[in-house]
Amino acid sequence: MAWLFPGILKVIDRELLKYANNWGEYRRNYLCVRLYFITAFALFIEAGYYLYHYAFVNVLLIGSQALLYVVLIYLFYKGKMLLAKNITFLLTNILVFCIASLFGRAAYQHLILIPLLIASVFFYSDREFKYMLVALCLSVLNLVVLELTDYELLKGVLFPEMIFRFDKSIVVLVTLGCSFYLLYELMMMNINMEEKVKRLNASLQVRNEKLRRSNDDLDSFVYRASHDLRSPLASIMGVINIVKTEKDVHKIKDYMKYQERSVKKLDDLIQDILDLSRNAKLDISIESIDLKRFVQSCVDSFSYMEEFNRVHINLHILDDFIVQTDARRLKVVLNNLLSNALRYYDAEEEQSYLKIKGEYKQQNIVLTFEDNGIGIQEEHLHKVFEMFYRATSQNTGSGLGLYIVKDAIDKLDGVIKIDSVFGKGTTIQIFIPNRYKQTERDNNQLAVDGVSV
Repeated sequence: MAWLFPGILKVIDRELLKYANNWGEYRRNYLCVRLYFITAFALFIEAGYYLYHYAFVNVLLIGSQALLYVVLIYLFYKGKMLLAKNITFLLTNILVFCIASLFGRAAYQHLILIPLLIASVFFYSDREFKYMLVALCLSVLNLVVLELTDYELLKGVLFPEMIFRFDKSIVVLVTLGCSFYLLYELMMMNINMEEKVKRLNASLQVRNEKLRRSNDDLDSFVYRASHDLRSPLASIMGVINIVKTEKDVHKIKDYMKYQERSVKKLDDLIQDILDLSRNAKLDISIESIDLKRFVQSCVDSFSYMEEFNRVHINLHILDDFIVQTDARRLKVVLNNLLSNALRYYDAEEEQSYLKIKGEYKQQNIVLTFEDNGIGIQEEHLHKVFEMFYRATSQNTGSGLGLYIVKDAIDKLDGVIKIDSVFGKGTTIQIFIPNRYKQTERDNNQLAVDGVSV
């Protein structure tokens, strides 16, 4: 019908969208209006046919029905959908009953009750169930009364001397056309609902799986965090108790170093927990970053560590390499990867190193961290991103570092890859989407002279 009345239907569709509470309701009302257009159009054609054969009473009755559907379309346009639907079933039943009772079974008007019964299910939503039930009962009652009275209740009461004829083929065609259209739309709505249910089930399964993982992570977090928080506190309390009875100043200084290490471990754990919490709650904030300067500032922040002077750090990042990403999350990623590289360096290596390479590939920032540290055994590689997982006992980290890295990169819609050979070293690559494209630079070229730190 859109090709017959394109302008009118577009205007009505805009109004239907305005009044609908959801897409399903809009779709239902959208199809109702088109059914009204089809019915009104068919009735006007039928009225024209009877006018051609000088059956003026037919023209009056059929034309009145056509005008009724035009009024119903106007009510939909004004947002009176429920009123229009109720009028549809009430007046159509009255008209069918009157015409069928006046002119008998041979008029075939009772066939119109078939699409009317189908429409009662199609027109009303779940929230309008009581109206749907009334419409169904009204149509069924109409048909029962007509059958019980043998379609002669009003015969001779009105228009006793008027000759009236109906073309059965027109009535049958209109009835079949409306019925098939309604059945087709009901079938399509059922198919769409099944697809929607499948999508919702799939989405629900994904959410349930995420919820299950979150619950598992929460249980593990509470247990491990409470244990890891209590451990350094117990060490501190032990040192305090020893210091209380110790008189030797030199020994007290040694004990204070142990206490300092415990406090540092506790501080690192608390910082990891804060990073984890911020990453979960804070929104993405994109800003422009000079990648080389940014990485350098992160490297400099680890100069206090004992291992810093034992690992040679090289940056292979071009000058003025501007990227756009979340600086806060990128800093968390860099700090954790740098911390791991320094903590797990190989003391037996003649020259320990960490190479950091930055480049731009296919709209992604690619950062590569390559070291010759102690490496990770192959059986641990698939677990290193799990919460509180430690692949080695060489260093007493919190076990949250790589979990936080993975979580932050996921928030940035990025990817992290890790490759390691135990006793040889580890290579980590991270890919983070970048909205800034450098067009005046060969991004595949690396700085020939790495910056030594």
